[in-house]
Amino acid sequence: MKYNNNKIFSANKKSVLIRFGAVILIAVLGLVLLALIVPYSNKAVKSMTINEVVATATLFISLGTIIIKISENVLHRSFTAKRKISIDARTQGEYAVVTCRIENCSKKRIIPQNIYLMVEAGVEKDGMIDFPYLLKHEEGEFDCVFASLCKQGGFTCLPDHLLESGFKSQYRKIVKLKHLSSETIMFIDPGEEFSEDVTLKLCKGIYKATIVWTSVKEDCICGTKQFIVE
Repeated sequence: MKYNNNKIFSANKKSVLIRFGAVILIAVLGLVLLALIVPYSNKAVKSMTINEVVATATLFISLGTIIIKISENVLHRSFTAKRKISIDARTQGEYAVVTCRIENCSKKRIIPQNIYLMVEAGVEKDGMIDFPYLLKHEEGEFDCVFASLCKQGGFTCLPDHLLESGFKSQYRKIVKLKHLSSETIMFIDPGEEFSEDVTLKLCKGIYKATIVWTSVKEDCICGTKQFIVE
C-alpha cells in the first residue's frame, strides 16, 4: 500500500507531459527531415528504386515508433511501484508471528530510514471490530500521523491525544524493526528484499498490525493486517 505522495507532479500530469513531449519530438523530427529532404526529394525520388522508396518510408515510420516506445517505457517506469511493503501474521496458541517485508522495485538505490510495527487490540462496536485511525492526514500535512512519528523515530508509545477514550486502555505494542531500518541496512539496491519476524505473546482477541516504512528523500509507505488469537 502507498498512501502518501509528496511529488511535484501528479500521475495524470506526468502522463500528459510525457505524451505531449513525445508528440512534439516526433513533430520536430518530421519537420527537420522534411526541411533537409524536400529540396532534393524530386531529384532523389527519380533516381530511387521502389525498394529504396519503401525503405526510406519505413525508416521514417520506425523513428516515430521508436520515440513512441521510449515514451511508453518512461511512462511504465514512472507508474510502476518503486518500493513494496507487505505484512503477514500467523498464530499458534497465544503466540503471533508478524512477518514484515520490504523490497526495492526501482532502478536506483534506496536509503532506508525508520520502520515501525504497531500491534493493537480492537474494540467491538455495533458488530464490527474497530481500531484507532492513525493513518489519517492532518490538514496541510503530507504525512499521516503514524508516519510523522515514524520519521521522528525513538517513540515507544502513542501520544495520548491521538487516541479516543475507548482505545486508550487497549493493548498496544510498538516495535522498531531494527533489522529493516538504517541501523542494520545502509542501503537497498534494486531487486533486493528484506524481511523481519516479530513474535508476540497475546491474549485472546482480534488484533491489527500496522507497518510504516520511511526512506531518505522518498514518500513513506505502509501496510495493515488483522488477525485473530483464539
